[in-house]
Amino acid sequence: MHFLINKDKEFINILNKIGIFSLFLLISAMSVYFYSPVSRSDADEIENVSKVRAQIAETVSISLDKNNLGFDINPTATGTFDSGSVTATVTTNSIAGYELYFSSIDSATNMTSAGSDGIIASDFNDTVTSSTMAANKWGYSLDNTNFLKIPALASAVTIRNIDHYPASAERENTIYIGTKVSSDLPAGLYSKNVQFSALAHEAPIPFGGIDTMQEMQSAYCSMTPVGATTTMIDTRNGSTYPVAKLLDGKCWMTRNLAIADKEISSEDSDLPSGETWTIPESNLSGHFKASGIHVYIDTSTADYGGYYSYDAATAGWGASEAATGNTSSPQSICPKGWRLPTKSEYDALAGLYNGRASALMAQPFNVQLAGHIDRDYQEDFHGVGTSGYLYTADVVDLNSIGSNHAWILFAQYGTSYDYSYTNQSESYQGRSVRCIAK
Repeated sequence: MHFLINKDKEFINILNKIGIFSLFLLISAMSVYFYSPVSRSDADEIENVSKVRAQIAETVSISLDKNNLGFDINPTATGTFDSGSVTATVTTNSIAGYELYFSSIDSATNMTSAGSDGIIASDFNDTVTSSTMAANKWGYSLDNTNFLKIPALASAVTIRNIDHYPASAERENTIYIGTKVSSDLPAGLYSKNVQFSALAHEAPIPFGGIDTMQEMQSAYCSMTPVGATTTMIDTRNGSTYPVAKLLDGKCWMTRNLAIADKEISSEDSDLPSGETWTIPESNLSGHFKASGIHVYIDTSTADYGGYYSYDAATAGWGASEAATGNTSSPQSICPKGWRLPTKSEYDALAGLYNGRASALMAQPFNVQLAGHIDRDYQEDFHGVGTSGYLYTADVVDLNSIGSNHAWILFAQYGTSYDYSYTNQSESYQGRSVRCIAK
């Protein structure tokens, strides 16, 4: 940054004029590559399903617009103030955002002149304005009103720090340079290099880059940005499920579970350590009985997933086994690393989508209107295309009835979501299962 200060001896008592011939900003742009090589692809294959991945490194660059950075100052005995601006535009492909820093090029912050011993210092400690800035000082501002001293390189200030893919307005960063000069400053060319530097945030790999449901861990969901989606494989039968991190910050399956006729264990399912259980084979007629554990899957018409009695959904634990009072199923037929959602989790999610069933049935949550298999409608699917029922892990004791009941989520077109419960006879009917990451 250069200030040219001229004192014409002939007019020294008439006018002391500072002319700014040029200002230079030395730019340092750090392009950060978090992966090597820049791109790669691989394929992990499970039961003839192959996922191809391309991994792209984050990059960042800076460009400057200095057209509005200029000064025309007539020094006075008490000092004359002027300011100009420079806009640093950051270009990055990082979905996790970037950081932009501003500082001197080194540890010194004074503007000096090779032709004199005068300085324009940046050594004040508090925020100053154009009126309170002392003479022969300079600083920077983000609002062109409140000015701070120029930071040394080791104390670079953060101009911007965002954690998401930047919108157009978030790429432009304007700072103002202000100075106040008095008539006692020796003539000369005063200069100091300042710099901007940018750092692209490392974008976490959504869901940890895993391919199977059984690999899910809480850390993988935590590192995933809201809105991210992927497809995972259930290693128990090779079924694939879309998965999304929704507005509640949790990772959900966004299609109904479909698994039957399979022995499961704590190694691949939501069971206590060391336990095994057998999911019954698909059987429509079982749901019309008032006893037993029943499953039915029919993919010939619509992909609604499986229909499960509550005992089946909870891997044999069931409403009939629940302790008296509010409790929650300790196990389910969800894959390892997943479980049945609670009523409060459905409440929180629905609230974020304005409590509208129509919003829940849209992407990304995609409540499927699978209806249910109702034993009061012998061999009939009830509510298909108009309603969807999803089990929760919660079991409550209704004293007026005197038996435990499993809460389920109920959704219907054109209405807000609501809850219903199963009584002992209804718990054998077929309803859907969704899983949420632990």
